[in-house]
Amino acid sequence: AAEAVTRRLRARGADVVDFGNYVSIQPRTKIVNCSGGLEGARRVRDLLGLGNLEIYSKPEKAPVADVRVIIGPDFDPAALK
Repeated sequence: AAEAVTRRLRARGADVVDFGNYVSIQPRTKIVNCSGGLEGARRVRDLLGLGNLEIYSKPEKAPVADVRVIIGPDFDPAALK
């Protein structure tokens, strides 16, 4: 699923820094805003067609990326096609 999300975001012009497995399985898909603004998180949510998915904010002092997408078992990669 992470590879499918990466392909979708890159195809739509998003800069994906890295992808891989999260430290633990999360029950639901999450979009996490790691920077001060929500614009990037909203854009990623829209690019993935996740509509009204809640955006969580967890600002970091020196974020590697502005947005983190955590894919849960509720995510359907087929919806990206």
